[in-house]
Amino acid sequence: MNRKLSGRKRAWGFAGGQSAAELGMVMPFVVLLLLAIVDFARFFYVTVALNGAARAGVQFGAQSLTTAADTSGMTAAADADWNYKDVAPRFAIAYSPHASNGFLHKLLGDAGKSSIRAGYGLYFDHFGEGVVNTFDRQGSWGLTTTISNPAGVLGVDTVPRYTGLLGVANLPPSSIPPPLPHGFPYTPSNDASTFGLAIAWGIDNHLKTPYSHVVDFSITRELPHNFVLEATYTGRFAHHLLQEIDLSEPLDLYDPASHTDYFTAAQMLSKAAYAGVQAASMQPIQYWQDMFPQAAGPNLLSGNKAGTAPCSGGPVPASPTATQNIYDSYFCNVGNETLALELLDAFCFPACAGTAPGGTPFRYYQDQFSSLYGWQTRGNSNYNGLQLTLRHAMSAGLQFDLNYVYSKSIDVGSNAERVNGFESSGLAFNSQVINAFSPDQWRAVSDFDATHQINSNWVWDLPYGRGRHWGSSARGFVNAVFGGWGLNGLVRWTSGFPFSVEAGNGWSTDFELEGSSILTGPKPKTGVFMVNGSPSVFQNPQSITCTCTAGSAGNTTFRSTYPGEAGERNIFRGQGFFGIDPGLSKTWNLTEDKSLRFAWEVFNATNSVRFDAAGSLIGETLFSITGFGLLNTTLTQPRVMQYSLRFSF
Repeated sequence: MNRKLSGRKRAWGFAGGQSAAELGMVMPFVVLLLLAIVDFARFFYVTVALNGAARAGVQFGAQSLTTAADTSGMTAAADADWNYKDVAPRFAIAYSPHASNGFLHKLLGDAGKSSIRAGYGLYFDHFGEGVVNTFDRQGSWGLTTTISNPAGVLGVDTVPRYTGLLGVANLPPSSIPPPLPHGFPYTPSNDASTFGLAIAWGIDNHLKTPYSHVVDFSITRELPHNFVLEATYTGRFAHHLLQEIDLSEPLDLYDPASHTDYFTAAQMLSKAAYAGVQAASMQPIQYWQDMFPQAAGPNLLSGNKAGTAPCSGGPVPASPTATQNIYDSYFCNVGNETLALELLDAFCFPACAGTAPGGTPFRYYQDQFSSLYGWQTRGNSNYNGLQLTLRHAMSAGLQFDLNYVYSKSIDVGSNAERVNGFESSGLAFNSQVINAFSPDQWRAVSDFDATHQINSNWVWDLPYGRGRHWGSSARGFVNAVFGGWGLNGLVRWTSGFPFSVEAGNGWSTDFELEGSSILTGPKPKTGVFMVNGSPSVFQNPQSITCTCTAGSAGNTTFRSTYPGEAGERNIFRGQGFFGIDPGLSKTWNLTEDKSLRFAWEVFNATNSVRFDAAGSLIGETLFSITGFGLLNTTLTQPRVMQYSLRFSF
C-alpha cells in the first residue's frame, strides 16, 4: 500500500514557474496545524512529608533551638497544596511544501510527501512520592528513632571491642546512651558528646515543581516503496530538578580583615600538607590568625596526646602560631579536612573561633548535624540531540526502523527521585552536591550520556507460504513445514558511557560526601585491557599515581580535592552497550479463526560482554592503587533463549 504521511492534509501547491517572491508570500500562510494548549497544571503534594514534615515533626536550629508549644503544624500538614501557577503552554506548527516540477519537485516530492514541523512545550513533572518514601524511612523523627554514636567521637583507639556473645552488656555505659524522648515536636540533640553532630536525612520544605522547556524541529520526506526518511532536532532544558544536597554543610565563613574565606585559607593548608611542609616552616596565614587567635601557644600540636610533637614531623615550633597548630591538625587529616574542621570548631582543638574565653564553638558546623541529607529542587540539565530515522512501513511482509542519534546530555546529577546516596550503597555516587555553596561544580555530561547511538527493529514475514509472494498456493505438508515463517529482532549499539575516579580520601569539602579526583597528568587511556589476567578499564593502571596523602605531591596522574572543591565528574569514557535480540516464529493457521504460533527468541544472541566502568569503579580508589581499575560489573547479560507456543482462537 502506497501510504502518504498519515494524517497530514494537502497544502497549497505552486507551479514550477511561480517566482520566489510568490513562494515567500505563500509559505507563512501554509499552516497545517497550530496548537496553543495551555495546561493549568494542578500538582498535589503529600504535604505530610513535603511541607508539613518540617513543621510538624522536626525543628532545626542553626545556633539556637526552639520548641513549639503545640502540634498545629500537623493540622497544616494534613492540608493539600494546590499549585495553580504552573501554566504549561504548548505550540506546534506543521507545513507541507511541494512543487510541481524542477529541482524542488525532486527534493520535496508531490503534495503530502514532505513535511516540516516545529514545536515547543513547557512541561511540569509529577514528583513527591519518592521523596515521601525516603523521608518516611530515614527522617521520621519522633516516630522511628535510630541511635548511633556521634560522628568523629570514637577513634581506632577508643572504640569498644567485641568480647564475645555477651560483649554488648560489657560495653562502657557512655557508648550506649539512653533513648531520646519521643513525641511532637521533636528537637534533635545539639550535644556533640551524645547525639549531636549526627548524620541523618532531612527535607527542604520549599520544594518547587520541576519543569522543562522542550523544543523540536523535524523534516520528513516520504520516499518510494513505503520508505520514510526523517531528521529531527530535539532539545530539553530542565530546571528545578531534584538534587541531593547536604543541608548542614559547614559554612564557608569570610574574614573581612584578610578578605579571605574559609575554603581559600584551608586550601593553603592542604597544599602545604600534600607538599610535605613541616609545621615549623609554616608562615602565618592571616585568616587563621584572625579567626582563631586562641589556637596559638604550646602543647597544641597533633602528633601525640600531649600536644608536644608535630604530626607533620620536623622540629617543634619554638612558639607555635595559630596557623602552625591548626596546620598540624590539617596535616594529620589531609584529604579529610572536614574532620580537622570539626575538631577545631566543635571540640575546640586547638581552639574554637573568636576571642571569648575558650572560643565560640559551632561557628562553622551546625551543632545538631555534621551532615543532613535532603532533596532540593535546585538542579538543572540540558539535552540536545540529532535523530535520523529511516522507516519502512509494513508492506510485502517487511517492516523496520533504523535510527541514529548524535546527542549530548549535561546535568548536575543524574539520580532519579528514588535513588539517593543515603540508601543506595554507592549506586548514587557522582550525583550529590558536594559544595552546597557552589552547587554546579559537578555539572558535566550525564551518567547516561552516549554521544552516538544506533538501534533498529524489524519484522519480516518470510515470502514463502500460503498467501505470500512465493508458494501462495502451497497446501498441506509443504505449507505446514515451509510456510508461515517470520523473523523479528532488535539491535542496539552505543558509544561509551562516562565515569569518574574516586580519590578515596576526598572529604575535604563535605563531612559525609566524598568528591572525585582531579586529573593533573596525562589522561590515561581507557578501554578494556587485560592486566594480570583480569580486565581493566585502564591500559596500565599500575603507572597511575595520586597526590592523595601528605607529602605525595609531584608529577602524579591525579590529586585529591582541596576544601571547596567537588572534583572532576565523568571525564572518562568506558564501554557502551551492544546487543542483538533476534527472534524466529512459525504460524499454523488451523482454521479460519484458530491459529498456533511457535516463537524462539534470543537475547544477546552474540553473547557479547560490555563492561560497566562506572559501576566497577565504585569503591575502587586511588588511595589504595592495588586492584584499581578492574572491571567487575557488566552492562550486558549472558545470552538467554526463550521458547513459546501460543494458541489463538
